Amino acid sequence: MIQGHPTAADLDGPWRWGQWGLLLLPLVPSIAALLWFGAMAVTTRRRWDRVRRDRLVQGFGLLGLWMALTTIWATDRGAALLGLANFLPYFWAFGAIAQLITHPAQLRHLGRLIYWSALPVAILGLGQMGGLWAGPIQVPGLIDWPLAAGGLPLGRLSASFGYTNGAACYLAIALCLGLGEGAILLRQGQGRSWRWGLHWAAAVPVAIALVWTHSRMGWGVLGAAGLIYGLLLGWRSLVAAILGLVGLVAGSAFGPDAIAQPLRRVVPEIIWGRLNDSLYPDRPVATLRWFQWYFSGKLIALKPLTGWGLRSFEGIYQQQTGLWLGHPHNLLLMVAAETGLPGAIALGVLVAVALGRAVHWLIQNRPAERNPKGPFPENGGLGRDRAAVVPWLSLFSIAIAFGATVAFHSTDVLLFDWRINLVGWLLLAGLWGNLTNAMAFTPRSRDRL
Repeated sequence: MIQGHPTAADLDGPWRWGQWGLLLLPLVPSIAALLWFGAMAVTTRRRWDRVRRDRLVQGFGLLGLWMALTTIWATDRGAALLGLANFLPYFWAFGAIAQLITHPAQLRHLGRLIYWSALPVAILGLGQMGGLWAGPIQVPGLIDWPLAAGGLPLGRLSASFGYTNGAACYLAIALCLGLGEGAILLRQGQGRSWRWGLHWAAAVPVAIALVWTHSRMGWGVLGAAGLIYGLLLGWRSLVAAILGLVGLVAGSAFGPDAIAQPLRRVVPEIIWGRLNDSLYPDRPVATLRWFQWYFSGKLIALKPLTGWGLRSFEGIYQQQTGLWLGHPHNLLLMVAAETGLPGAIALGVLVAVALGRAVHWLIQNRPAERNPKGPFPENGGLGRDRAAVVPWLSLFSIAIAFGATVAFHSTDVLLFDWRINLVGWLLLAGLWGNLTNAMAFTPRSRDRL
């Protein structure tokens, strides 16, 4: 379960601490924080020259400096200084983790740990929604599980997270990585092994828990990830099932009455009503995302260069609308409104550089197929050279999982839960660390990307 560092003996300890921290992260975050802080501190000390020379780390450093400067012009300097805690420590984390995770075997193990750490979250959530237990459950300094009876908000699974969207994001990331691990096991010829059965048995409660969050983005991410893997690996039955399910649900939610009414006898109202928002009619306009984005645009237009200061949105929004709202449900819009357009553009560009480089590498190094038929590889074969396929799939699954975090932050802002924030930076740093520290990958080398 705990892996030694594949290439750097002096980083073996920090890597082991980080793995334990990842397993404990969703349930015992205080211990996880200590473990990850120690891992990043030791890695920074032992790899400082590489950290400071990394151009992307330098870019995040300049962004952090800009965010700090914007506190000078903030409407509430105290709140803005506190808001730096949601960004600056994670810029440092990115630089350290990119030097700690430099091997494809680490990427694969990172995915497995996140996947299995989601299982107790799912079990807690299912028990919460089934009325088996309710919180809060607290052990001072160790555990603080809200576990609101019936979920938070009511009827939506939230488990150990303070709100359902945090649980949905974590579970969706885990399932994306679980699909990747399943693909790797299949490529390794373990499609009928006990590991294969155990792996997919764990996916069942995690998937049920994700559905029970009633997160539209969570449903969309799960469907999109399944479709991507199905097309990539030639799983025709999975592709057909997902497309059929999407058509069924979309027809029941958005189709004309002649089509929708018969389908609604099959699709539960909690699903089609959630998608077309008929479950929550006549909501105040200030609670709607489009209005929050419009309001953010007005704030940006008034102060496009410096913004209003970190954590300023909630106070301004409440003053103007009478409704408390912590953020505008879009990360880049929030950063633009609070730190100005330069901050939002810099953040978007820096993340896009790392993710874009990963996508470029995946396209350029995709293992060759033999006798492809149409869009599907023959017999689901992504390539027969396992030395190339396993590292490729490891990087691919991490990229898909990070794409899920980007999707969630396009309609929500989840970085205020530091567990979600750390996982997102872990995924991005893992991609960057493999691509920049081990670029001598060849199809014959099973050790390097």
